[in-house]
Amino acid sequence: MEQTWESLFSEQAGIEGHSQQYISECLAYAGILHSHNVPVIFDKLHFFSFFPDIKKGRMEMFLLNLCCYKNYSIKKKAGGVRMISAPYSDLKRVQRWVYENILLKDLSSVSPCAEGFMPKDKDDIRNIVTNARRHARSKWLINVDIQNFFDSIKYDSVWEYFSKLGYEKEVADVLAKICTYQFRLPQGAPTSPMLSNLIVRSMDDAFVELASKCKCFYSRYADDITLSGNSDSIMPSMRDIYQIVYAHHFRPNKKKTKISFSCDRQMVTGLTITDGVHVPKKYRKDVWKELYCCKKFGVASHIAYRHPDQGMYRYWLLGRIMFIKSVEPECGEKMLQEFNSINWGI
Repeated sequence: MEQTWESLFSEQAGIEGHSQQYISECLAYAGILHSHNVPVIFDKLHFFSFFPDIKKGRMEMFLLNLCCYKNYSIKKKAGGVRMISAPYSDLKRVQRWVYENILLKDLSSVSPCAEGFMPKDKDDIRNIVTNARRHARSKWLINVDIQNFFDSIKYDSVWEYFSKLGYEKEVADVLAKICTYQFRLPQGAPTSPMLSNLIVRSMDDAFVELASKCKCFYSRYADDITLSGNSDSIMPSMRDIYQIVYAHHFRPNKKKTKISFSCDRQMVTGLTITDGVHVPKKYRKDVWKELYCCKKFGVASHIAYRHPDQGMYRYWLLGRIMFIKSVEPECGEKMLQEFNSINWGI
């Protein structure tokens, strides 16, 4: 008869001279973690043992945030810069392990209204398109942007998440330090997007409650909050909306707050929703223009004239076409056929 992990653990712990009380406490602790379908981790050294090819000293450096990240900035479309803190390969691998073995096992804790950062699932598709569809053809629409979203999620909130999952204090501390940089979620770590969804669940629930009272619709894509309603809905006050944001330790970017109506051009996560869900007309027009110029003047001449600094032009253009295809399949397919008919000189 095959022994259970409990009996094997008890037997080995007894051989090592541990008391029955110690064994019972360990089994109870492991039972809680097993109920959440996450790995049992007893302490810091036990966590380190999951990565035998990474030296203990290196793992300790991860916990101290020493020589672990590459910092750089990228330009935002609306102006300004976004700071990226990208982990080096060893830390990224550890974070990827946490993501795959802990965070992905807790997907049910993510709000159904969170549309961003979700893994592909044929039974639960969530992306910018599904986010926009929730609000299509609305009578009114409110867009609210959260300022410095990842930076606003601090170490304490991450520690609390792992603690509530069942991990004891030392382990929750280790996991929180692995997933934070300078005591906040780094924009660039593989764990940050999913952790943000899991930690922001309480704010999502507060907005769902508000939406229920007002008989309107709510969704959140990363740091973009959207509420919308029809003729039988009550538009919530900006005071109530901001109050929820502030209560969960975030700050709204009031300059980006927008209220629009059915007679206006309504947009959600970059897509127009006034008459169904579409890619903005200008975006489509610009892609058609790129395709036209490539065929008329030749790819090399067009790149030299219009995109001298675009080193991966072909893949940049293909990416735009595939984005359009994901939103408007028929239009995207026509563009793809035109793209494939171009002489790329290969």
